[in-house]
Amino acid sequence: MGTGPEAEDASPSSHAAQFRAPVLMFHGTNDGNVDISQAKIMQGKLEGAGKRSRLVIYDGLAHSLNDSDARADMLQQSADFLLAAGK
Repeated sequence: MGTGPEAEDASPSSHAAQFRAPVLMFHGTNDGNVDISQAKIMQGKLEGAGKRSRLVIYDGLAHSLNDSDARADMLQQSADFLLAAGK
């Protein structure tokens, strides 16, 4: 994505305090597209801003959803998160 003020401004983590909806993130430790550190940074920013969020990390999972067990877990986690957010 690059560096500098434009890259910083384009990063969602720079705007975490402005988020109004709860955030659920899934990330695999073997993601070759987006390093897991980015998800951890985002989670930290959301928590720091007092936002409701959850980061679910899947050991060994890449960027794709080829793992059927992980995919099923993501669906269940999504349902649970959305139900809790609606309360």
